[in-house]
Amino acid sequence: MSVSLKSLRFPISYVQIAEKICLLQERDFEEVLKNVLGLNRRLLDDPQAFMDGIQFSSLLGIISKFVKKDEQCQSQFVNFFPVTSHGYVAIVAMTSATVGQALELAERYSYQVMPAFEVIHLHEEGMFTVQLNLVADFNEHNALLTELVIYAWKSI
Repeated sequence: MSVSLKSLRFPISYVQIAEKICLLQERDFEEVLKNVLGLNRRLLDDPQAFMDGIQFSSLLGIISKFVKKDEQCQSQFVNFFPVTSHGYVAIVAMTSATVGQALELAERYSYQVMPAFEVIHLHEEGMFTVQLNLVADFNEHNALLTELVIYAWKSI
């Protein structure tokens, strides 16, 4: 792992997860947005906006605390992540003619929605193998992030 968190760019749309968690917990989202994530509310209206890896790590902290509460929170969290939350990459994958084509396109463009992982796939004898390599260190959130990325790939 050699990429700095500050240099990574994640779609701002991931902040919607924090908003849903705050709503469920009756927590002030504006306060979390500003003081925990260090983001400006105006960014949420710009679909081209990004947050850096440090802010994304803070988001992972919010998610981690939420899913550790109980199984109901874990189930609720899974509902926050439809495949369409990954934007154009998910749409390209969902509209592909074959599973192989979906995997190839998702691999090619996955860095746009999840720059923390390098993705490689192998196709041999009708079988696909997807290899995910974490390229940055999110410390205590590495396992959670890896699990989320595996879940996203499984949904594709």
